[in-house]
Amino acid sequence: WLAAHPARAKDYRRGKWKRWYAHEANAEKHRAWAKTYYHSNKEAQKAKRAAWREANPEKRAALNAVWKKANPEKVKALHAAWRKKNPDKLRIYRHKRRAQKAKVTSSITEKQLTARAAMFGNRCAYCGGPYETDDHVKPLAKGGANVAANIRPCCKRCNSSKKDKLLGKEWTPPATNALV
Repeated sequence: WLAAHPARAKDYRRGKWKRWYAHEANAEKHRAWAKTYYHSNKEAQKAKRAAWREANPEKRAALNAVWKKANPEKVKALHAAWRKKNPDKLRIYRHKRRAQKAKVTSSITEKQLTARAAMFGNRCAYCGGPYETDDHVKPLAKGGANVAANIRPCCKRCNSSKKDKLLGKEWTPPATNALV
């Protein structure tokens, strides 16, 4: 038996067979013990798991891919929750993605975008309406960069009427919004 089962023989000699056997025979009891042990040694367990994740990035990526494939609804819910919690980060991501597609410079940060909106009083820079979107003064489609100086806070009405037109030459802002 020892020759046919070298791994188990090694565990047997070290006394690990007791834990292995107990786990197999009493799965529920073992799960309860593991949960209790984790909660009583939470910091050490977190450190141990973090060390494993850092030491095994390929295994972690493979496990994550398997979990994502097995749980598409949970993944979708997690993404939706993140988008709801981080609208500014999402806005920056979308700006950078559009700039990448247009093959133009992109260097705006979340902090710069927030400061830019505050500079205009968190109102539309063109009509004074509510700040809902961001407008590129020189559109990305016409070679404008995705930098703070080229972005203005804008309402949806002004942004959709301006589209990819140049400010002043092809498009003029509407009269001040009467509701403001």
